[in-house]
Amino acid sequence: MLLYCCSREFDLFLSCAHQDLDRLKMLVTSGKVNVDSKNENNETVLMHACALGDVLMVQTLIEFGANIHKEDINGWSPLMFACSHGHAPVADILIQVRMKIISFPIKYMYYDKLHGPLELGYNNLSTYLVRFAFS
Repeated sequence: MLLYCCSREFDLFLSCAHQDLDRLKMLVTSGKVNVDSKNENNETVLMHACALGDVLMVQTLIEFGANIHKEDINGWSPLMFACSHGHAPVADILIQVRMKIISFPIKYMYYDKLHGPLELGYNNLSTYLVRFAFS
């Protein structure tokens, strides 16, 4: 087990970088660190996990309430991090979560950028994004 130092937020980012899921869970469940903590570039731990392609860590962070809509200083979302690093399985998770969030009754639904391609039958949208949108 690695022994980390400094702030709890820094520990959270190190846990992600070392793919230490147990440590990450311990930090988040302690209630002393925000799952959406940001670094100097406004990047969240979820963005880093997406860039690493760590499916289990991404799922865990989302279960703990990580916001999939946050953007860094360049306007990049976790989905963009996953796609730009070629991680279609992670992109799939983010797209599924995003679609669940916006799948309210019509009265409450707003049109999301992902609805158009999905309604046209592009069900493997994550593969498309990884292959074309960020190359």
